[in-house]
Amino acid sequence: MTGKGPKIVNITLDGILKEDVATTATLKCKPQAKFDIPAIEWKPPVEKSASAANLLKNGSFDDPAMKEWVSRKRAKKVIHEVKNGKLLLSGDVNNKYRKNLTITQNVPVKLEQGKRYRLSVESLARIPSLEGKSATINIRAIDENGKSIRYYGFKIDLAQTGVRKKVYFYTPHPKAVDHQIYIDWMNFEDNDILELDNLELIPEK
Repeated sequence: MTGKGPKIVNITLDGILKEDVATTATLKCKPQAKFDIPAIEWKPPVEKSASAANLLKNGSFDDPAMKEWVSRKRAKKVIHEVKNGKLLLSGDVNNKYRKNLTITQNVPVKLEQGKRYRLSVESLARIPSLEGKSATINIRAIDENGKSIRYYGFKIDLAQTGVRKKVYFYTPHPKAVDHQIYIDWMNFEDNDILELDNLELIPEK
């Protein structure tokens, strides 16, 4: 066609009419709408992991073997174990060591004199009777002879409801050459549970 009017084109409709027929339709060009659709970037869910600045090994208790931690007192039953990335502390009423149970870790790096460090932990206590029971987390400062200078840290509130975070700020003792982390709990019974998670020792900027 050479006319100036709209072009006529033949369109065959298959599968719509009972019989194949030829028909004509007038097609007019219309401007197409444009849509700006932002790209969506999919990100996988973030799994729990220890802080990159944490000086302690396995402080998030992701490794149930707890190779970096040492139990100082052994009871006749399981008094501590890792489940679902949390350290669970319990007791043993039939054991002579039940009054004071301890887990320790040597701080794997030298703490700098004059620098401040943040010791923190998240805890959840499920202890029906609180009488005579306690739990603490401390930094043990050690002198050049391997003896204790002092313990620095905090006591965990066993009467708490819900998950709580405790924080203590420590500046190394001038005579300290090494440090250890001490987790202590006392007089726990079989059905007492203290959950610990994200135990961290982080240098302040």
